[in-house]
Amino acid sequence: MDYLEIILRGYFNEYDCEALDKYFFREYKKAEKEQFYEAEQFFTGCMNALKKLEQGISEKLYRRKNELYLMLNAAENGFLTYTDLEGKTVEQKRRETIEYCTKELEYIEKEGKNITPIEFGYKGMFYRINKQGLDVIATAISKAFQETQPKNEALQPQPIAKQKPEPNRKSIIFKNNETIKKIHSELKGYFTNKEKELLKVLQGEQLSEMLLFPHNQNKFVEVFRRLKYNGFLLNNDTEIRDWICKTFMFIKKGYSEPQPFKENTVWDILNKGKGEPGKKERICISEWLPYKSPSQLEKETENEKI
Repeated sequence: MDYLEIILRGYFNEYDCEALDKYFFREYKKAEKEQFYEAEQFFTGCMNALKKLEQGISEKLYRRKNELYLMLNAAENGFLTYTDLEGKTVEQKRRETIEYCTKELEYIEKEGKNITPIEFGYKGMFYRINKQGLDVIATAISKAFQETQPKNEALQPQPIAKQKPEPNRKSIIFKNNETIKKIHSELKGYFTNKEKELLKVLQGEQLSEMLLFPHNQNKFVEVFRRLKYNGFLLNNDTEIRDWICKTFMFIKKGYSEPQPFKENTVWDILNKGKGEPGKKERICISEWLPYKSPSQLEKETENEKI
């Protein structure tokens, strides 16, 4: 049963849209007669198709918010470059960017879920619908289902559940809270105006934005390699890699825009020490977090086997 086609055909047909609940009821009766569908099976299928459309809107909003947070972070920390200043100073353009990002983020929080549409092609046709339209469809489906039930029976299909993308699924687990305090103290200077957010992600919380490290990725990743081999980090290398890549971006030398951490590069540094920075380039140098060369680590491993 192509539930999505049923939904689109009803909502975008001007005749059916006027009495959308009656349209869904007719479609159910047709499915019941021709394919022996039961009411709960048919209307639950319609609701599930509708949830996927709303999820598309949520994901679109999440992507846009992430873009704005990255741009805002870069502007606040002076990392953005402008090809055309339009007769203004860099500082004026920077403030304009901050104001623009802040206003759009506020708009998304207040009105974005209802106004922002999802646009997609389906079977040779192009469709555009927002959350308000999806709510109209959900109400019509619920009313049509109610017509199939005894008057004293509760309505089964529920309104579309609000869904949010789940960024940063992987958490990070340190040896203890003292370690979190120490590494936060070491790293917070690199996350100006985002110190609280940094602490949250180090505590394993998930954010709707990605944090920006203002230097090359190998400097940042090497810190977590040190945390791992010194026994302060309890995750395996795969979990650490995934958490870094889904939580942070970095500023690459020669590039004006923030860059995503590359999984292969992060893995090579964490697992092999390949590409880690030299002594002068390392950050978070502290007695409690000593550096060990790959050969030194190899010797320690051999000694443990004896």
